[in-house]
Amino acid sequence: MKREKLLLTLVLIIIFLVHSGYINNGFTWLDHGDIEGGRAVLPLSRLQQAFFTRFGETNFYRPLVTILNSTDVHLYGRSAQGFHLTNISLYLLVVVATFYFVRTFFELSKRESLFIAFVVGIHPLTILPVGAISYRQELLTVMFTFVTITTYLKFFETKKRIWIIVSLFFWLLALFSKETALFWVPGLIFIWESSQGFENLRQQFKYFLAFLFTAIFYIILRIQTVPEFWTEQSQNLNLNEAIGTRLSVFLSQLLNIIVPFQSGLSDATLITKITTVKPILAILILFAGLILVLRNKKNSILFRLVFFVLIMLLPALSIIPLPRFNSPHYGFIAAPAAGVIVILIAGFITNKLAKSVFLIFISTWLLIMIVSTFRAGFQFKDDFTLFNPEVKKDNNFKEGHFYLGDYYLRRGNFKEAEKHLEVSLQENPKLIAFVDRSAAMTNLAGAYLAQQKFGKAEKLLEELIKKSSGNNRLMVLYNLAVISERKSDYEKVVNLLKNEVNQWQEPQPLLLYVKGLVKIGRESDADNILKNKLFVIDKQKRQEIIQSAR
Repeated sequence: MKREKLLLTLVLIIIFLVHSGYINNGFTWLDHGDIEGGRAVLPLSRLQQAFFTRFGETNFYRPLVTILNSTDVHLYGRSAQGFHLTNISLYLLVVVATFYFVRTFFELSKRESLFIAFVVGIHPLTILPVGAISYRQELLTVMFTFVTITTYLKFFETKKRIWIIVSLFFWLLALFSKETALFWVPGLIFIWESSQGFENLRQQFKYFLAFLFTAIFYIILRIQTVPEFWTEQSQNLNLNEAIGTRLSVFLSQLLNIIVPFQSGLSDATLITKITTVKPILAILILFAGLILVLRNKKNSILFRLVFFVLIMLLPALSIIPLPRFNSPHYGFIAAPAAGVIVILIAGFITNKLAKSVFLIFISTWLLIMIVSTFRAGFQFKDDFTLFNPEVKKDNNFKEGHFYLGDYYLRRGNFKEAEKHLEVSLQENPKLIAFVDRSAAMTNLAGAYLAQQKFGKAEKLLEELIKKSSGNNRLMVLYNLAVISERKSDYEKVVNLLKNEVNQWQEPQPLLLYVKGLVKIGRESDADNILKNKLFVIDKQKRQEIIQSAR
């Protein structure tokens, strides 16, 4: 037992060192809105509201992520390094959970389980969930999913009810981390029970009802909090393309599990017909998997491995539409399969020379993984270091162009911002690629506005105002008001800003509103805004501001 703990500790230390370069990074990608913008953060005194509030400004329900973000804000303020340290700590827990999961689910030895935990710890599929703070829900849901299954199996091994209670508790935590746990946990239980001939289901049916009631409780809570379905990506694919494209994505996800190099972050997916190479290869692999399943006993490791990969990757096929049709992190939970495959192959090799060659091959494979994962940590320094190499690899990466545009916009390089934001909004009927069009249009209008391209900016904003909401709508209104001010149309400035007076968090829109009121002769109203909204108590100071606005 002591040796097992010592070896696991050594594995965790190596994994920490591999990911140490991730700590000294800033906020990137969705971190700007979730953390810096406070969309997925609550004051500690109101943390309980996370269970009754949508996640950020999305249609997702992830209260545990909000609680963790809020705790980090309380501990580290705006220091991104603390958030990255939390992500690495979470990932070490994922590795521990993986060790116990594969040991029980695949019935492996301690040494084999340690090897798989090590593979998962250095795997390039870890790069995005560990490197981007806003992807920590992947770490949480994978960890709690694996712990749920481990404790579930522990119950049937020991017959102690405490383990089923613990299992239900961890499933609830997995559900509160990410919605996909609603599929993964029952899927894993089904695989295990199928391999055991559903003996437990017949003998202990009441415990399966407990899992059902837990799911119903979660669904009711989610529907009350977020009645809408999550954001749907418009695809407009015919049946041939829908199947072919998904099979192509499935093949890519399979390769990501095995290939030791870092995969690109681009979600841009080529619409593919079923008769092309990738879908045909995917069909052949699925057919080979079916043959392996039929030729092996249900309680074999190979049987569980094939179905484990299939179940874990099924949500990645966007059968239920997701905002991003494809992303490397979709296959993150299936990373243990890489280690299991190595162990199975090693078990078939008996020749000494072949074993030596295989050992050299696997050592090289592991080394490439370590280097790929370590180097990727430095890519998350900021949006430029993260996305610039990615859009060079794939110019169709719309979201990458959007964040590069945002990066340049924040730094006053409006020409570069305009270039990237315009690319992010380009349509390509042969591709599926996600971008927040409302945000991209808002930022592009800002770039136009800064370069005094008022006509282009106004056209974009007037189109955008019809379909924007929340903070995006406020930004649109403010930019339209700025354009109207440049045109000396102060009546329009007032009309644009007057209904949102209580929602502005920054002084600029309110000061512009004050100027508009002064210009149309409503100085008493302007004085009231200065006093009650901008909290300028000194009367003389208010008069000076009004005077400067005339």
